[in-house]
Amino acid sequence: MKEFEVTLKNMSKGNLTLVSQLASVQLAMRATVSKAFQTPEIIKLFAKNQPKQLRVKLNELERDHKLGKIEGDVYTQQVTEILSALQKLGDQLTESEKEFLGTNMSAELKTFVAVDNSGAQINTSSVTSQIENAKK
Repeated sequence: MKEFEVTLKNMSKGNLTLVSQLASVQLAMRATVSKAFQTPEIIKLFAKNQPKQLRVKLNELERDHKLGKIEGDVYTQQVTEILSALQKLGDQLTESEKEFLGTNMSAELKTFVAVDNSGAQINTSSVTSQIENAKK
């Protein structure tokens, strides 16, 4: 209860560093995702942690590409985004999917996929320590 009172006093004095620090972390995460992904539908499925729906979208893209309904560069970009999202969500990729990713992945996607979950935990612990320091 005392910690809450201290936090409330700091906030009433205009000390909003805690809020701004959390907001900056959120903005940084959004910027990373927006650089890595260009297709809103894929971003949405990734954010909602829906690997099955990403697989459905992948199958639709492959069908549309075979039928000539989608251009090669758009197909490559979207398939690469989906495979990167699936990999990041821990879904198993086939050897041909891994090869496709290796050949077509952009620098942004490589960076995004390279950040492992332990990196996210480090960021979380960093934020937690900043929260504790802000409380003091």
